[in-house]
Amino acid sequence: DEMIIPGFEICTRLSPEEIKSIQQKISHGENPMTFKRQLAKLIVEWLTGSDAAQKAEEQFEQIHQKGETPEEMMEIKVKEKELALADALVLAKLVGSKSEARRQIEQGGIKVDEMKVTDVNARVSISKNGVLIQKGKRFFVKLSL
Repeated sequence: DEMIIPGFEICTRLSPEEIKSIQQKISHGENPMTFKRQLAKLIVEWLTGSDAAQKAEEQFEQIHQKGETPEEMMEIKVKEKELALADALVLAKLVGSKSEARRQIEQGGIKVDEMKVTDVNARVSISKNGVLIQKGKRFFVKLSL
């Protein structure tokens, strides 16, 4: 939260008065998330244009606020119809090793087709339509034949 105002100062073209107004709103109890989102949108807009900024904001809402699956995600083609979940996580580069995969699974950080998996020996069946693997709230990969 302490980086919101410096972010506006360094990364936007807002006037000092506008930034001071934001600072006052935050100090009077307004939700800092409102201003974090505004800052993020201004930065993305500056770097990639307003259409990309709007799309990024919609995707953020879809994934982080509504808990939905993103429309676009990395898809990896595999030859096997079934894989150990730990192997699938490594293959999808969601984790760096099988031991990390097992820890993530045990801690409940992995979902397969929106179902939490906690069995470190779990296997995933892969079809032509694919299987969705999710790590945490933000990382999605589709494995398909």
